[in-house]
Amino acid sequence: MPHSSTASPKPRYSRLKRAVVILLGSIPFVLGLLYFLWPKNQSDPKIVFERYTTPNSYFIDYQGGQVHYVDTGYGERVVVAIHGLNSCFYHFTPLLENTPILDSFRIIGIDLPGFGLSNPPNYKTLPKDFSFQKHFTGAVTAVLEDAGVDSCMILANSLGGMLSWNVAYERPDLVQSMMLMAPAGFAWDSITQPYVEGMAPWYVGAILNLRLGVSREERADAANYSFYNKEALPRNWFSQRVQAGYAFMNLPDRMQWLRTMILSQEVADTSRIQQLTQPTMILWGEEDAVLPYAHRNRFMQDLQEGYLVEMPATGHVPHEEDPRFVFNLLYDFYNRQQSTVEDELEWVQSFD
Repeated sequence: MPHSSTASPKPRYSRLKRAVVILLGSIPFVLGLLYFLWPKNQSDPKIVFERYTTPNSYFIDYQGGQVHYVDTGYGERVVVAIHGLNSCFYHFTPLLENTPILDSFRIIGIDLPGFGLSNPPNYKTLPKDFSFQKHFTGAVTAVLEDAGVDSCMILANSLGGMLSWNVAYERPDLVQSMMLMAPAGFAWDSITQPYVEGMAPWYVGAILNLRLGVSREERADAANYSFYNKEALPRNWFSQRVQAGYAFMNLPDRMQWLRTMILSQEVADTSRIQQLTQPTMILWGEEDAVLPYAHRNRFMQDLQEGYLVEMPATGHVPHEEDPRFVFNLLYDFYNRQQSTVEDELEWVQSFD
C-alpha cells in the first residue's frame, strides 16, 4: 500500500528569520535616506547675525519678514547698492574696503528678502498671485523711505539690476541714474543652468518638499561661475565670500525660499526698459559665465540714454573682481550728471 507523502514542516522560526533579515537589510537604505533628507549644515541665526551685523545695520519689518540694510559713508550723494541672486550686500565688501567710495558717497546697501541678514516671509503661506519681483522692488522702496532717501543713483548687479530698472520705472522721482552690472531681465540662456544648480542643490526635495543644507564646496562651486579670474580678487576675499554664503544660505528656510523663487519662473516686463528716462550705464564683463554677454546689446537697443562699458578679462561681478575700476567709473558717471552738453559728448566719445 503506497504511503501518502506529507510536506516536511517549515523551520519553526523561518518567518521570523525572514523578517529579521529584511529589517536588517533595510537599515542601510533607511540610514542613507535619512542622511540625504535630513537638513544638514544648519546655521545658528544668533551666531550669524552677531558676526555680520554692523554698527550701521538697520532692520525694518516688511510683509511678514524683516529687511536688513546698511547706511554708511560720509558723502551727501546717495548710492543704493543692490545685489544679485545668490548674493547679498556683503558681496560689495571689496568695493567698500579697496576704494574711497565711503568718502565720496552715502551708501545704502540692501539685503533683499531671503538673502544676507534679511529674513523672508513664510514661503508656505504665500498667496497664489505672489510676485517675487514686486516683493523685492517693494522692499527696495521701503528701505529708501525708512532711510529718508528722496533721490539716488543705483549701483546694482544681476538680479539687482532687473529690480533697479523696475524701481526706476515705478518711482522715477527716486532714481536719478543707474549703473547696472550685468543686469538680468531678458530670458536666461542655458549658460546659466550650472550656476542655478550650484546655488540651489536640491535632491529629493522637489518630491518631499525637504531640503539639504548647502556645503562650503557647493558654495565655492557657485561662486566660481561668478568670477573669471579668482587670482585677481582682493586677498582672502574668495574664502570670506564662500564662508558668508555658507552661513547665510543655511539659515532656516533660506534654501526653500530660493527654490520657491526659482521654480516660480517669473518673467520680467522688459517693455519697461524702453520707457526709462534715467541715464543708465551698462557694465558687462566679457567673460561673464552667468548671463549671456549678448544681452548687453539688447539693453543698449532699448535704453533711451544708455552707455555701455565692456570689461575684458572680467566675469559676472565686476565690483568684486575690479573694485577700483568700478569706483572710478561710478564716480565719473555720477559727476557727469551735472556736466554740460559739450562735456557729456566728450565723455561719451571716450568709450568708443
